[in-house]
Amino acid sequence: MSKLNPLLKGLVSAKPQGLLIPVLREYVMRREMQKKSGELKEREIVVADAKLTIAAMRQRQREFNHGVKEEFFYFHPSQIGRCLREVWYQAMNAPAGEAQDAESLLRMYLIFDIGTYLHVVAQNLCQSAGIMQFKDREILLKSDKIGVIGHEDGEVVINGKRYTLEIKTINSRGFTGLKVAKHEHRLQASVYMKVRGTDGAIIFYINKDTCELKEFLVEPDEMFEEEAKPRIETFFAAYKKKKPPPREGNSPASMPCKWCAYQRVCFDSKESDAFLATVKGKKLLPAPPTE
Repeated sequence: MSKLNPLLKGLVSAKPQGLLIPVLREYVMRREMQKKSGELKEREIVVADAKLTIAAMRQRQREFNHGVKEEFFYFHPSQIGRCLREVWYQAMNAPAGEAQDAESLLRMYLIFDIGTYLHVVAQNLCQSAGIMQFKDREILLKSDKIGVIGHEDGEVVINGKRYTLEIKTINSRGFTGLKVAKHEHRLQASVYMKVRGTDGAIIFYINKDTCELKEFLVEPDEMFEEEAKPRIETFFAAYKKKKPPPREGNSPASMPCKWCAYQRVCFDSKESDAFLATVKGKKLLPAPPTE
């Protein structure tokens, strides 16, 4: 057991919960027994994982920017829980106050890549365990009817049911108090379930500091119609009018505004007026022909 990598240790030590973790735990234990019996060699495991990782990266390369022609401007489900004004400013290429010092940029780069590769490791496990629904695990999700485009982290089949898989990496501070799936992640999953018609969604959290694991099952319910769809419609109404939607925070000193890259152009009236004047003549991709 001591030779297991941290993520596998997290799987083996995790309490029996949910749907996904028990399946992955059983898989890694079976693999360990095969290694001890000589039925499976360490090299075979490493090579198999490397092949899966290579295939995943080739898919990412092939489908960068979703691999579709930009005929319309789509809403990304991963943005559903963010302030819609922030999403609007990003869509309009507003000036962002992002950190530019070398130390901050290096930290941001590593945070992004660590999250990316932990996603790949988790997807590799699901595929090796035989529950990943498709060989190309990141599934293009596109709906002109709703106006969204994105990628699922995969779809898994457990006990005869098909689930949207959403993998999230999180630090220890956020992981410790996690009793239910985060609201924004449930919103995101509701869009995926609506478009793909899955039986539910599994939101799989990986503590990137310790590789502890948690999972939460999200059932198809009214969340899409009652909350996700109206938010998407609010965004597109603002997009078409070239006017920002209502601000969802109250002060630059509090969340969600505190760390927003568009804080200055949002709260400084002079900056805002100057930018909005440039937006009026901006040529935009049309919104999809939604309902």
